[in-house]
Amino acid sequence: YTTTSASGLSVFTAELNGAKPSKIYSNSLKDWLIFTPNDSLGYLLSKSSGKAPSYVFSLNLKNGAISQVLSNYYGLSILPNKSGTLLLLSSTALNEPRLSIYDVNKSTLTPVSLKTFSDKCAWSDTNEEKIICAVPRSFPTGVYPYSWYQGKVRFTDNIWEIDSSNGQTKELVNLYDNSFFFDVSEIALSDKDRFVLIKNKTTGTIWSIRLKE
Repeated sequence: YTTTSASGLSVFTAELNGAKPSKIYSNSLKDWLIFTPNDSLGYLLSKSSGKAPSYVFSLNLKNGAISQVLSNYYGLSILPNKSGTLLLLSSTALNEPRLSIYDVNKSTLTPVSLKTFSDKCAWSDTNEEKIICAVPRSFPTGVYPYSWYQGKVRFTDNIWEIDSSNGQTKELVNLYDNSFFFDVSEIALSDKDRFVLIKNKTTGTIWSIRLKE
């Protein structure tokens, strides 16, 4: 977990009940997000901006060692897989989000044809190469991700699957309805990927969608 103070940001590890806290890293800048795919690896992301570059650093949660992974991406957001070897990243180009998969070990980037935010995605529970995403049908004019975070634009999403090994995609569920739409702000997969759980940003309601087996 992280804490902020006048001196900046600090990263701690602790037991689940909060016992034995240990500070493993500190930084004079405060605006960082932390992702912890497992108990030995974390990623620090400077908060996303559509008008300024963001950076990603890997953080060893055992000894506090840190190293730069990505830099100079506008509108950057990430989602690591469970092993932390792959990062689903969204960045802004030509006023729209672009989706890619970054292999940390190989330092390679695989573009994905879909346009969405990593915030709208989740890695599979059963297949380390599969990603499930809510993908907007279109993008109104805006500064992304600002315009979406601030609620200035709303989307109508459908559910898609991405194969991270080759970037191939396929639509799983069409959620479009003339009288109702889903703008997914949070997404998760149940055990064995039987259900997609989503939170509708517009209404604040939570829904489950059964996937075909």
